Parts: sequence; C-alpha cells; structure tokens
Amino acid sequence: MKKYFLIAFFIILSTSVFLFTGCFTSENDDSMSYTDITLGVQYNETIPSYGTKIYRVLTTTAGNYEISLTNLGSDLGWTLCSYDAGDNSLDDLVNNIIDYDNGDQYFDNTDEVYTEALAATTYYYIVVDEYDSVSSSYTLEVDHN
Repeated sequence: MKKYFLIAFFIILSTSVFLFTGCFTSENDDSMSYTDITLGVQYNETIPSYGTKIYRVLTTTAGNYEISLTNLGSDLGWTLCSYDAGDNSLDDLVNNIIDYDNGDQYFDNTDEVYTEALAATTYYYIVVDEYDSVSSSYTLEVDHN
C-alpha cells in the first residue's frame, strides 16, 4: 500500500510541476528579428498599432549618416542602437541606444530626420515604434552624407 501511495504521489507531483511551469511559458518570441536594409534605398513599410520593427544597416565608411522616417501615417519614432555580441533580444539591443532624443523629436506624424556620426563597416540597428492605436505606413531611409 505504501508503495502505491508513493507512486501516486510522484505522478501527481510531476503532473503538477509540468502544469505549473507551463503556465509561465511565453508564446511571445522576444528574439531579435530584423530586416537588413541597404544604404540609400527607400523602404516603404507598414507597422501595426503599438508595433515595433527592427532594421539593420551596415555602414561603409566613417562619417555622418542621415536616418529619415518620412511619410508617416501616424506618430512614429525610432531609436538608433549599436550591437553587442550578447544581444539576443530587443531588450538587450535597446540597452545600446546611441540616439534616442533626436530619433523621436515630434509627438505627431511629422517626419523624423536626424544625422549621426557613425563608425565604418559597422552594423547599426534602427528600432521603429508605432505610438498610436492605429497601424501606420512610413518610408525609412539611411544614407551617407
């Protein structure tokens, strides 16, 4: 009898642990998914309400680069981030913000354009955020000045 009680106890315990840990698994993938973009090319994009999109661009030479988010359908902003080898998620990436204040200068659908001095042959990330409860269209371009 004692043997069956222990077996039943372990079955119930293992089932409870499985169900308990299952409650805390997330369906949201916080991995860093991005789109590679090319310097000097305009990308006409859309973003869902309160959405976030990440773009990666490779600089060619050191110098000033203009980041422009134009033709905004609603209030959008962006942040320019560098990349560290340990960055595996959006949260990791945004810890490396290079420019935040100028990437979101306006709290409406005014174009967001800014120039930043960047290093040569380096990957940079542009994180675009939708701040309204509507989806939006926009044009993104990064160009060397």
